[in-house]
Amino acid sequence: MHFPAICASCERLCEHEGIKPDELYVWIDYSSIPQLNTHTKRMSIGSLAVYSSVCKYFVCVAPSTEGHAARIFDESSYSKRGWCRLEQWARMTVGGLDGMFVYGTSGTLENLNSTPW
Repeated sequence: MHFPAICASCERLCEHEGIKPDELYVWIDYSSIPQLNTHTKRMSIGSLAVYSSVCKYFVCVAPSTEGHAARIFDESSYSKRGWCRLEQWARMTVGGLDGMFVYGTSGTLENLNSTPW
C-alpha cells in the first residue's frame, strides 16, 4: 500500500514543482534508518529533526491503511503521532510551509498551507 503511494507522491511532486525525476532524491524514514543495530537505530531516530529541517520538500505519504487490531493509519493519525509532529515542526522552522505536502488516500498532492492540520 505504501510503496505505490510513495512512488505516486514522488511523481506528483515532480510534476507540481517541475523537477526532473532523475534529480529527485528521496529519504524515507523507516527504510533510511538502520533497523538491525539498536544503537545506530536510536542515533538515527534522534537525528530525524535534522533530516526534516534540511530537506527542500517534505511530503507526508499517508494513505488509509488498516494496521494491527483494525487500527486505521491515515493523514489524521499521522498528525497525532509525536515523532511525525516533530518532523513537521523541524521542517517548518527552516522553510515554513512552503514545499510541504501531504499525499493521502485521495491520491492528490496537497500543500500543507491548505490542509487543516
